Parts: sequence; structure tokens; C-alpha cells
Amino acid sequence: MVNNDYVKAEAIAEIGELAYDKPVLKKLFGELKDAIEKRDEEGIKFVLAKLYYFHV
Repeated sequence: MVNNDYVKAEAIAEIGELAYDKPVLKKLFGELKDAIEKRDEEGIKFVLAKLYYFHV
């Protein structure tokens, strides 16, 4: 995470989870929020990669 700003990152993940209607996106943003809460940097990178490839 850039600047170790987990609070803002968690807020963004929560908004993403609430903003989308597609179940797969809700699941991915939920996984991202969980990884952020655990401060799991590898997990965060993995979920961000999944989100990236979903949108490409």
C-alpha cells in the first residue's frame, strides 16, 4: 500500500462493495476489504489484480 493508508483503502473497498450490483464485483471488493483489514499486502495485490483483469 502506498503510504500505508489502510483506512482510506478500506473505505474505497467498502464503497466499491456497495456501489456495484454484480455479485462477482461485490465478492472481489469484499475480498479486498478483508485483505486490507488483515494488512495482507500480498492478498491486496492479488485481489487488485483480479479486479484489474475483470475490467480489462
